[in-house]
Amino acid sequence: DDLAATVKAYKDGKATEGDLWKSVAAHSLLSQEVIGAHAGVGRALNIMRASKDIRNKASSVAEIQEMVDRMGGTAKAQQFAEMFTLIANKSGPGAAAKFARKSLAAKGFDMITEAWINSILSGFSTHVANTVSNTLTVGAKLTETAIAAGIGSVRGGKDRVHFAEVRQQAMGIIEGAKEGWDLAMYAFKHEEAKSGVLGTEAPREKAIPSFKVGQHEIGGKQARWAGRALLAEDQFFQAIGYRMNLRGLATRVGVGVKGLKGEALDKYVEAAVKNPPDKLNEMARKASLYQTFNNPLHEGGGLLRNLGVGAMQLRGKHPAMAFVIPFVRTPINVMKYAQVRSPMALIDKEFRDALAKGGASRDVAVAKLAIGAGTSALFVAGALDGKITGGGPSDKKDRENWLNAGNKPYAIKVGGQWVAYNRLAPWGILAGISADLSRDGPKLTSDQGAGAVVALSKSFAK
Repeated sequence: DDLAATVKAYKDGKATEGDLWKSVAAHSLLSQEVIGAHAGVGRALNIMRASKDIRNKASSVAEIQEMVDRMGGTAKAQQFAEMFTLIANKSGPGAAAKFARKSLAAKGFDMITEAWINSILSGFSTHVANTVSNTLTVGAKLTETAIAAGIGSVRGGKDRVHFAEVRQQAMGIIEGAKEGWDLAMYAFKHEEAKSGVLGTEAPREKAIPSFKVGQHEIGGKQARWAGRALLAEDQFFQAIGYRMNLRGLATRVGVGVKGLKGEALDKYVEAAVKNPPDKLNEMARKASLYQTFNNPLHEGGGLLRNLGVGAMQLRGKHPAMAFVIPFVRTPINVMKYAQVRSPMALIDKEFRDALAKGGASRDVAVAKLAIGAGTSALFVAGALDGKITGGGPSDKKDRENWLNAGNKPYAIKVGGQWVAYNRLAPWGILAGISADLSRDGPKLTSDQGAGAVVALSKSFAK
């Protein structure tokens, strides 16, 4: 009855696509007749849970919009509603309910897609790169906070970042690592996230079935080991990101708004961490998604955001596109993260909005650009010293000679050996841009500014 009412409300324009798919998922899960429920829909059910804890925090509007895109967008929702109504009128509510459950059931194509995506993630180097990249990002967060605090101390005013936040963020790393380990082990074992990650982007979770053999599950669980590992890694670093940002933001409120310091400040932060206000909790949750490149594509604006949303919608309408673009959210978020720390920062709408807002937002934005500039300077120095390479010469003959000389594209020399860095996103992106500009930049004349933009764009894409 609830599902039928939601379908009617959707057709009458009184319910959204998100409401429709949530209702379908809820009906299917309650019936326990669906195998491999759609990843985004299953996650959308978190909206029904009212909790301040990170492990059960509700999805944002942007996450629901992404879920709708992954389901095929408005056209797919309208098609489902029409078919549901037609079956209900012709064969009764029981047949319509069965159709709804089957609409979310995993099919053979979903199993193939899941196997394909997990095969891409199966390399050991993939998980090493993911772990190292996230670790570097945690370190960068501490550094950016310190730089922003320095800017704020010079500028003055209440709306600014404080040095006390750095200490609290460091405490949050330790606290988050302890919590994150438990979350990671749970995720790997149960194939389920307790916190708010958005998953591996497979069209369906658990599409490949598992079978009970004694006390063990055999089949799909083993086939998905790479996805389970990635989920566990995201859980670990998301817990760190959440705890360090929660402590940092609570400190900013305690110092800047309430004027606390010393023991009084510590007591306030501990109380806020134990029972965070809704706004503080949501800000920390979003920051943790941002740090692990899991923030929903619909947030913010700009070219990269629009590119990502378009790709997600295309893949939702045409599932076979998963073999062409298996991942959308993470690569787009990685590029957005790198962009605001590169010479292309002003292209990003969120970066410009932060500058215009002023206060702590502007200081943090400038700090991001500063650490990007500093990191890029180190990469340029390394490239000029012959210890870091970019993409190499574009001319075919020059490139062949360059490769024959023992060079390797987008690599850093460690102990006399070239080691590829391009998979250490987003820092590999900054290194690639810096190395390419160190090679091509000096060749540009004052009339070749457009060529510099092209070189930046090419490096960014690579």
